[in-house]
Amino acid sequence: MRLTTKLFLSTATLVTLGTAAVGVSTVAVNYSSEVKTLATAMNRDASLIDVTSYDALGDALAVGQESDVPISIAFVSSGGLVTLIHDDGPKVSESLALELLRSKRSTSFEHGDFLARTLKLDTGGDLVMVSSLATIKGNLNRNLIALGLLYVGVLLLMLTLTWLALRKDMRSIKRLNAAATAIASGDLEATIPRKRGNSEIAELARSLDSMVDRLQTAISVERESKRSIESFIGDASHELRTPLTVIRGYSELLKTAKADQKFKNAALDKIVGEVDRMSRLVEDLLLLARIGQKPDVERTPVNVEDVALTAAENLSILGPKRKVTHKLDQVTLDTDRDLLTQFFANAISNIHRYVPVSKEAAISVTKSSKSVTIKIEDAGAGLPSEFYKAGLSGFQRFDPKHSKTSGGTGLGMNIMGSIAEHLGGEVKLSKSRTLGGLCITLKLPR
Repeated sequence: MRLTTKLFLSTATLVTLGTAAVGVSTVAVNYSSEVKTLATAMNRDASLIDVTSYDALGDALAVGQESDVPISIAFVSSGGLVTLIHDDGPKVSESLALELLRSKRSTSFEHGDFLARTLKLDTGGDLVMVSSLATIKGNLNRNLIALGLLYVGVLLLMLTLTWLALRKDMRSIKRLNAAATAIASGDLEATIPRKRGNSEIAELARSLDSMVDRLQTAISVERESKRSIESFIGDASHELRTPLTVIRGYSELLKTAKADQKFKNAALDKIVGEVDRMSRLVEDLLLLARIGQKPDVERTPVNVEDVALTAAENLSILGPKRKVTHKLDQVTLDTDRDLLTQFFANAISNIHRYVPVSKEAAISVTKSSKSVTIKIEDAGAGLPSEFYKAGLSGFQRFDPKHSKTSGGTGLGMNIMGSIAEHLGGEVKLSKSRTLGGLCITLKLPR
């Protein structure tokens, strides 16, 4: 059943029950009041008749003539003979009089279309007083008809007012339903109609709009993640296939008898170099996997100044001729020491591999009330501008044109990006303002 039908049926039911309850109660009270008024008049007339007197019949005739209501009075002898004394009211037949007499009631009572009262005379016999209820019941029927007409009018009015009040909301619900159906069918560009105000329909529209926005964002992220994974797998496969091709080529050459010892030694050195390169690539891939699979950060108090100072000393050891400066604030941070150390290790490894020892490097740690900022800078050539804009992604080859002679795998930046994400921070690549080369900035919350 459609919502519109349910609303109209509910309104009609409520109006019917309400109108019927009020109307029937009013009609019943009015009918009872009229009957009670007639009964009071009849009982008053009956009290004027002296049932102990021998002239009780005369009293009855006088009462009938002076009564305020149309009344008929009949005398029923002890032998069952019925004599009509006064007939201003309804016609009293012998059978009716005897039937009323058999009721043996001491007060007025209803009997069909009549209101009756019986009196036992001490001198013998009974008086039967009868008044008609036709007028009262006629009023009852007219009131019921008026009530029915009133009910129909109120029902039509309420249905009209309900339709006028709900038509805008019903149109909004239909548009929301159409948009939801389109979205369910895969059309994520479907527009959710906006509705102002604080009504339930407006709140539903805003909730659906918010849900669609989140759904679109989630799907976009999923597509981007899938694209990044596919790109990463392709790059990793290429990096693994290249050394395997070299190894296979030199292996085939070593099988030939023409190869002299010098060539064999060079070929073996080349094979060992490619194997080492594959090992480093696999280790970096495993490190990325371990970082991604690590469920929680093992947070302990870490002296960031000590970790940064150790990284600066290691960079000096790797390149004794390189000038390495540092400016470190004393700060202790609840974080994962191993991951933070790995971040510094990858950063100084990139400087050692790609930046000549004649170029300066600098490490700084600064603190604020809400965060700790770590900067690792060098005076090398830096990166192409498009890489600064692209940033880091755990599933994206950062530098597909890296030098194979440097011994790197090209995944160091990706590892740093994954570490920053796992630590709850963010990493940014930019051009160093002081040294002119690459500046890696890691910002961690305190």
